[in-house]
Amino acid sequence: MTALWMNAAQRLDRDKLAVHKEQFKFILYAVGHIVELLDDKEWDQVESEWMQHLACLRTFNDSFLGFYFKQKEITATTADFYNIYAWLITLHYWFGLAVYEKLKPRLENTESEESLIANESLNNLLINISEFTDRYELSTDVSDFIQQGLNLVVNKPPNSPWEMYFESQKDQIKLPNFSIPE
Repeated sequence: MTALWMNAAQRLDRDKLAVHKEQFKFILYAVGHIVELLDDKEWDQVESEWMQHLACLRTFNDSFLGFYFKQKEITATTADFYNIYAWLITLHYWFGLAVYEKLKPRLENTESEESLIANESLNNLLINISEFTDRYELSTDVSDFIQQGLNLVVNKPPNSPWEMYFESQKDQIKLPNFSIPE
């Protein structure tokens, strides 16, 4: 998904549509069966939120990680690795929880089939983060860096140019001393 988006990001808007659709299908698949519990109105709300989340992920990749890449502080491989980790984090905390919050009033009975499906979907997303973190023995400074970048993107004032906003915030962000394990 990362490489696909980076290739599409340099093309015309009409050419980005196919990549956007693929990303959306990937999110649906990754979030799991919990999305099947949504009614049409809830789905419309979630779909709108997901579009905002995708825009934030693109900004994270293009502008946040892109800054460090352009400054030659991280390699293309490290940028991709960080982007994959960000996707895993956001699949749970942004995309999965967006669905869960819509369903929450209906999930009071923890033994109901809906509740079991919802919890299994979120647990699977959380397990993906944990397994990735464990597999690559990631320290908290890597997680903190990714979270700081995601928070920076989400909290950017709407009328503030990214460069000026990032410049005013970047001293608070510590680039981890990290190299991708062989």
